[in-house]
Amino acid sequence: MLLSSASVHSFSQQPQLCQHMPPFMPAANTHHDGSGDRKRQTLIPVQVSLVMLQQNNRWLLQLRDDIDGIVAPGCWGLFGGHLEENESAEVALRRELLEEIGWCPKQLNPWLQHRDSARVVHVFSGELAVPLNQLQLLEGQDMDLVSLEEIRRGWIWSKRLQAKRPLAPVLRQLTPRLHELDQAA
Repeated sequence: MLLSSASVHSFSQQPQLCQHMPPFMPAANTHHDGSGDRKRQTLIPVQVSLVMLQQNNRWLLQLRDDIDGIVAPGCWGLFGGHLEENESAEVALRRELLEEIGWCPKQLNPWLQHRDSARVVHVFSGELAVPLNQLQLLEGQDMDLVSLEEIRRGWIWSKRLQAKRPLAPVLRQLTPRLHELDQAA
C-alpha cells in the first residue's frame, strides 16, 4: 500500500507552500432511490495517475503552479492527473502527459497503487527517452531532472524561480520507495 490511513491524515501537516492542498477531493454522485424526488449522494473515490519518469538516474519532476484550490500548489510533484469517467489509469496518464509536457513514453509500467475511501492513486514508472529541452512545459512553473539525493532532501531548487520549493506530500511519501526504481534502471 502506497499511503497508510495514518499518513493520509498527515497531509494537513505540510510545509508552508503546500498548506492549502486539500487532502481529498471526492466527487459526489447522485442516485435516484426510486421514490421520484428523493436523491442521495455517495462519495466516489477520485482516481489519479502519476508517473516517475527516469533518465540517467534522474527523475522528471514538475513544480506545480501557485494557484489556490489545486493539489499541492507551489510544490514539486509528479506529472499526471485525474482520470476522466470510464478512462483507464494508463490512458489518463498518457492524456495528461501530452497535455502537460507534449510527450509520452512508449511504455508505462504500473508501479504502485493506493486505495482508500476517498481516492485511488495509480503510480507508473517509465523512461524519459528524449532530452529535457524537447519537452514543452504546458502546465506548472518549472520542470527538472533531479537525483534521488535531491529528492530525499525534501526540497528542490527551481532554476526558473531562483528559489527552493518543497516536495508535494505524495512525492514525500514515495521517496523511501524510489530506490526500488533507481536500482531497476
